[in-house]
Amino acid sequence: MNYDCVAAFGCSFVEGAAISGGKDLRHTDKETKWVGEKHRFSKILAEHFSIPEINMAHSGFSNESILRRVYRFFKESKKQYKNPLVIVGTSGFTRKEVFSNFNQQSYDLHPLSPYFYDKKQYSKLKDVAKKFTGNENNTDELKNFVEFQMKYFFNEDFEIEKLNWQISFLIGFLKSKNIAYVLFNSIDDYLTDELKESSNYISFGKFNHYKDTTINKSEISYGANKDSWYNDINYKHVTEYGSWENGSRSQFEPYGKYSCGGHPSPGSHKNLANKILNYINENNI
Repeated sequence: MNYDCVAAFGCSFVEGAAISGGKDLRHTDKETKWVGEKHRFSKILAEHFSIPEINMAHSGFSNESILRRVYRFFKESKKQYKNPLVIVGTSGFTRKEVFSNFNQQSYDLHPLSPYFYDKKQYSKLKDVAKKFTGNENNTDELKNFVEFQMKYFFNEDFEIEKLNWQISFLIGFLKSKNIAYVLFNSIDDYLTDELKESSNYISFGKFNHYKDTTINKSEISYGANKDSWYNDINYKHVTEYGSWENGSRSQFEPYGKYSCGGHPSPGSHKNLANKILNYINENNI
């Protein structure tokens, strides 16, 4: 198929977050420039096909926000782009899209973030409350709201079913329009085997190697035996360097081989671009 654009959707992994230009200038009065848009896999694919890149990913996005951006893309760009290559990377399982009446825009809550439970990070929670509601005096109310919601209105099986029917409906829409697409997990792995086997799903394999106590266990997404890009990167880094804390994960040149901080490095973006190209060719997408 002759694509007329690469349309990528996801969270920070798809956005190309944590890739900075030049030397580390964070401790000077000079601004550190983000250059992830030059290195991310969607840009590499767009250059390969000599077509425009439309990247609507954003750091912190929930799966709900990702799907909303897919909807908006087709609503707003259907006349401009007839044959997009759609790429969707799923995000953190517990993240929730919310709408702020204070500033009339949507945000994403991260209920498992440490600042909701660690008193030492209360200042970060105050920043979130001010951003979402315009008033840091709402910090305790926000904290109580999230804790109440997770205690009484969060059920893992229910959320897994919801994610899978949402993705299934998206795939049904794309197939009905004969739109080329690929799907993968950026962080979590809660898509059913049935959905994976019946869709253009790209697998990274599962890696049961999490014996390193430095792995952040406050995020349920970073557990053992997950088929996700994050775990692929983590596995390669730990295998080569012996620990997540060993070896370079620099966000600045020269970048970490696999990771920039906790996000994919330019090298990992290139690897994923090649993986997607191979999948497209092998499956005649």
